[in-house]
Amino acid sequence: MVKSSKDTRYAKYSMVTHDGIGFPCWALPDLMSFPDIFGQDGYAKLDVIGIEESQFFGDLYEFCCKVADDDGNTIVAGRDGDYLRRIFGAVLDIIPLADSVMKLTARFE
Repeated sequence: MVKSSKDTRYAKYSMVTHDGIGFPCWALPDLMSFPDIFGQDGYAKLDVIGIEESQFFGDLYEFCCKVADDDGNTIVAGRDGDYLRRIFGAVLDIIPLADSVMKLTARFE
């Protein structure tokens, strides 16, 4: 699991739900550095790469293309728009690369 190093809300090296459940992850400033940081051999053996808060990665499209070209799989979670209904990040750019897309709507109470 990978998340943006900009996401420091709960823990630096964990993805944490709003219920406080944490999962270990890599916190990176960009995605293209992941194979080098994780190690090329380890990267080559991965079946799936999960990307959380993907809207914060400027190289999201480039990385997803690389993973696809390397015959890998990604599961990407992120926002495609902001509260003003404007495009937010590159999530919409990767839809043509996707085998399937699931759009969820947030509800705040």
